[in-house]
Amino acid sequence: MGVIRTVVRNRRMKAKIMQKISQKVTDEWTKQDELKQYHTYAEQLKKLKTTLLNCLEHTDIKDIQVDIQKQIVTLDKRLKKIHDKIDVKLQEQANSSAKIKAMENIAGVGTITSRTLLIWMPELGTLNRQTAAALAGLAPYNPPLHNNLS
Repeated sequence: MGVIRTVVRNRRMKAKIMQKISQKVTDEWTKQDELKQYHTYAEQLKKLKTTLLNCLEHTDIKDIQVDIQKQIVTLDKRLKKIHDKIDVKLQEQANSSAKIKAMENIAGVGTITSRTLLIWMPELGTLNRQTAAALAGLAPYNPPLHNNLS
């Protein structure tokens, strides 16, 4: 009878551990998805700002110019808030500041590029060069051929 209790207890412990691990992974995915949504929103705001700047270039009416300039100022404020949120969320992640510093040590890679890479490729730092390049779509990937001669 004691063996059965031990087996049941071990199964319960394993189930609790797996549940905690599963929850942690789910939380990480949720945080990463949230970061992607913030980043996408910021990109959309940048496109909107570009559109407004183009409109500003092609109008001579002072009232319209003033209105467009006000909208651009508002967009800039919103973009700053979004970037600040992204920075805070990235700092909450383990090893993200070390990854950002490592990326920014590469010539031509700045804050925006390192932030974008970390948001869309959180695996960076855990992959070898070839795998990271293939994941980013920068290197060819040849899946293994299967012999389907049947």
